[in-house]
Amino acid sequence: NHVEKVLNLSYKYLPDYLKNCFLYCAMFPEDDLIHRKILIRLWIAEGFIEQKGACSLEDIAEGYLGELVQRSMLQVVERNSFGRIQCLQMHDLVRELAIFLSKNESFCTIYDDTKQVVHVGSHPRRVSVLCCSDIGSNMDPSRLRTFIAFNTSTALSSWYSFIFSESKYLAVLGLSGLPIETVPNSVGELFNLRFLSLNETDVRELPRSITKLHNLQ
Repeated sequence: NHVEKVLNLSYKYLPDYLKNCFLYCAMFPEDDLIHRKILIRLWIAEGFIEQKGACSLEDIAEGYLGELVQRSMLQVVERNSFGRIQCLQMHDLVRELAIFLSKNESFCTIYDDTKQVVHVGSHPRRVSVLCCSDIGSNMDPSRLRTFIAFNTSTALSSWYSFIFSESKYLAVLGLSGLPIETVPNSVGELFNLRFLSLNETDVRELPRSITKLHNLQ
């Protein structure tokens, strides 16, 4: 209980511009190595980074990251030869707090069959799939703004096509590691899409309609 109170205070006194950035890290799997570049790109795509003067959004986001590290909300796992952060982790207790707060604030929904499946509201806008055999009946794709899959099962890959046809307002779509070979032509209708990740998939060619995604960063 004492640790919980301390962690709650740590979150309470975070500046407002850091709170969403902190909660977002709970969408990654437990003990996962979070790569700085990917996290910064996600924060920017989500609109969490505020423009300040002539500084680039990437530099501002890196400053946010440094603040979370200084406040012990994130732990540095690896730095490059110049001392720049490469990979981070979220301590288990801190992640539990972030998941709890995400639920209270309807920030996101995290699906994980290996532990407790966390449901936030009946129509989540941000979804992270860590391990789940079937989410089709529990989620309304039309309301999605963010969908990130860490589960690489074929069960999920058979469901993902619904995202392209029904999730018209998606800003973030992460499908890394899924055993998929094609991207539907309907991807061109995701006019708000800013971040698309297809790393470690079997996709070798993108449809021409992807040129319609003028917001893609």
